[in-house]
Amino acid sequence: MNPDTELDVLIRRSSPPAPVADHCVDAEALDAGLLVNLRAGVLTPEAQAGVEAHLTTCAFCRGLLRGLAAAPSAALDTRIEALFPGAPPAVRPSRWLAVGGLLAAAAMIAGLALLLRPSPLAPPDYELSAFGGAQAETRSENEPGDRRTFRAQSQVRLVVRPRQALVGPAPVARALVQRPGTTTLSPLPAALLNETPDGAKILEAGGRALFGDAPGAAVLVFAVAADASALDALAGAPADAEAPPGVTLFRKSIDYLLE
Repeated sequence: MNPDTELDVLIRRSSPPAPVADHCVDAEALDAGLLVNLRAGVLTPEAQAGVEAHLTTCAFCRGLLRGLAAAPSAALDTRIEALFPGAPPAVRPSRWLAVGGLLAAAAMIAGLALLLRPSPLAPPDYELSAFGGAQAETRSENEPGDRRTFRAQSQVRLVVRPRQALVGPAPVARALVQRPGTTTLSPLPAALLNETPDGAKILEAGGRALFGDAPGAAVLVFAVAADASALDALAGAPADAEAPPGVTLFRKSIDYLLE
């Protein structure tokens, strides 16, 4: 539809039938821009009250206002602006602007989620107290000369203790082992672990119960965490895997002999 024809249609749609009213009741016709601004809700309270008072007595202007309920096309924006300088052009948000707004909102929500997501609890402040019945100086990784040899009939004992008196719930512990001939960690039965009233964690079991029936190099891992779920990532992990967030890890390399 060309602009002239569309303008004619808009005027016919906006104007009331001739028998009803063909002109504004005031000597100086109401500025059509005021009707547009009224429809857009941008008039001051005083101006809005004046226009509404006029509409109660003027059927012609009420017809114009009804016609403004349907926004003109983009082709008419310029012509309407020229005819009614006080009337703002119809607002049509760009589709890309709308999409950009949605993306910005999604980014804001994601950022808030990151900010509100609880951070991992700090690793418990524990230290290695005893290993194999002898005092150990290292806390986690082995140092030269610290490697132990156990046999199937040996009794293995590993103890870790809190460096300071515990406040609140005691951390949880889990023991895992990489047995000879394997490459990943397997959880040991929880029944092999004990806990003292001061929060110390003790792993105590026979060599065969820990390392199985095949001799060779093995790795014993003892983990302590404030949240039990933080320990789940260790099962099936390599024996040299880094400690997950919130976990204090103690790792010992073993030479395991059957006899």
